[in-house]
Amino acid sequence: MQNVNNKKQINNAKLISSFKNIRKYELSNGATLLIEKNTNNNVVAGKIFIKGGSLIENKAGTADILVGTIKKGTENKTGKEIQDALDNIGSAITFSDANEYFEVSMKTTKNDFNEAFNLLKEIIETPVFAQK
Repeated sequence: MQNVNNKKQINNAKLISSFKNIRKYELSNGATLLIEKNTNNNVVAGKIFIKGGSLIENKAGTADILVGTIKKGTENKTGKEIQDALDNIGSAITFSDANEYFEVSMKTTKNDFNEAFNLLKEIIETPVFAQK
């Protein structure tokens, strides 16, 4: 995992617009990134919206099942280990779905960002969905 604080990663993004302390970038994969800097505290919060949800599912209810089970475990951690790791650093990661998209939210502190982001990355990249 690369350090997400590496400034080279933002170099592949094209600044589209800015307003006050909000900047809008287009990433090399076509995704849009909005960044709002707030220096009032050390909280880092982020949301990812992914096209999907109940309107495009092939079988009714699969989007709900996905968001309800994705944090139940990964190839390396059980759901309890994931939740304990988040609790230990005072962070939260949530998943939800709507008609047209999935939403992934993360809230953590500046000091714990890399650990929380690595947990999020693991949840998204290596989820294990138990048969039961």
